[in-house]
Amino acid sequence: MILALRRFGPVGLLVLGLCAAAAAPARADTATIAPATAPAASPNTALNIMQATAAMQAGKCDEALPILEQLWNDPELLKSDPDLAEKFRFQRIICTIALKGMPAALALSEESLKHPGATVASYDLRIFLLLSSRQTDAAATVLAEAVTRFSATAYKLTDMTVMGTLLTVKLERRRELLAGLQRAGWQIRDPSGRLVIDFLRLDGLRTAVKADDKVLADLFRADIADNALIYPISQGDGAISDANVPPAYVMPVLRQQIQDVQTYIANTPTDLPGLRYLILLQRTADEQQLALVQLNGVLQLIRVNGLEKFKAPNTYPNLIRDKALLLTELGKTEEALTLYKEGAKVMKGAGTFTFTMSYMDFLIGLGRDQEALALESNIDFTQLDEGQKRRLAAVQGCAYGYLKDTMRYDVSLSMATTPSGLTDPKIYLCAGDTEGAAKALIAHINTPSSRDETIITLQNGKPPIAYSERSKALNAAVAALKKRPDVMAAAKAQNIIIRDWPIRF
Repeated sequence: MILALRRFGPVGLLVLGLCAAAAAPARADTATIAPATAPAASPNTALNIMQATAAMQAGKCDEALPILEQLWNDPELLKSDPDLAEKFRFQRIICTIALKGMPAALALSEESLKHPGATVASYDLRIFLLLSSRQTDAAATVLAEAVTRFSATAYKLTDMTVMGTLLTVKLERRRELLAGLQRAGWQIRDPSGRLVIDFLRLDGLRTAVKADDKVLADLFRADIADNALIYPISQGDGAISDANVPPAYVMPVLRQQIQDVQTYIANTPTDLPGLRYLILLQRTADEQQLALVQLNGVLQLIRVNGLEKFKAPNTYPNLIRDKALLLTELGKTEEALTLYKEGAKVMKGAGTFTFTMSYMDFLIGLGRDQEALALESNIDFTQLDEGQKRRLAAVQGCAYGYLKDTMRYDVSLSMATTPSGLTDPKIYLCAGDTEGAAKALIAHINTPSSRDETIITLQNGKPPIAYSERSKALNAAVAALKKRPDVMAAAKAQNIIIRDWPIRF
């Protein structure tokens, strides 16, 4: 359930896209304030509009900019078509980036907020420019002002500006911004971002409950209840949920999420992160066959049109990994193995780590430990962050555990352990060390930063699908581990509620 915010592309291209999405809100969000400078009369408004439009369509900012400067404070245009007037102000800012640089554009975007025709869209553009300039604190200040000044239309703020700000500011500032956005009814539009925003809301819910702010807490609860992947975490946390109140039945929510994302993908078939989110939802609902059909359809589109035509093309290795997992869960182990083998021939180095780890896990589950370890040659170790290094060590440790290679197992175990002493319990289970696995799981239970992950681990959902005798034995060992009295006692002490769910985590 881990998603990364996509990197910003070239500034000019993104601003054009942002303007297209954000520049036409209803005029109910227009503030009535005195303009910074009194607008001058413009008898040539119609001519200026035609000339500016022609110059922009021809990509001639040098010709358009002087005309756009005249339209900036044109009272006739502002009165007759305020939406178009704001679009032309955006175009002036865009041309200013191209001809005079970002600092000049930033100054102009700041001035645009004082314009009598400014709407929340003007704030959205300024936040984007500040984020592009790595001025995250300033972006947060403008976002807070936008939500306060245009509370009735703050829901129109775009995903890029809101999420870009929330994910880059410090925790306390993020909580303040998120609370304001929640009160204003803001919702993310891109379904591939639902997990991220709802994880943030989960933190917001805990903060609101701690502050005894029931109104805000209820707003967070309502949104979290519409996410079948996050709702179980909230229901497993005794600090924010009542163990004596049964949770809602999540299948209708999950099916609605699937339907909504299917509609989104049908209209946006080039959104690969959105497709991966859909596959995640369908696997949770045990709709693997349908997910495989849809994934095969998109993979065919990629073959025909080229990967460069799709959003986030670096997602491709993970799509192949997703397909292999679907085949495995459908009992098509040999097809999955063939797919992994073919993929591994070309998916090497940077950007393929998740695919390689999945393949190694798959081989280890088949008892082919040496083949799994040989895949280390596909990894670019210079590109790994600390978390990835620990993940690799954990997979290696699992293989060495099965191989009874004590020396290499101990080294891997040490490398897989975080500075705070946390280790994946699975490493111990691969070596048959149930006591070590229990201690590792209890350490996670007692660590606040692992709370969400641990809550999901302890929930009773549908069991994992075994594809080999070894994977079947491992699944049984995990199930037994969760039911140990010492593990259950630790969970109770940390106010973790263990519930039954009709989905597959």
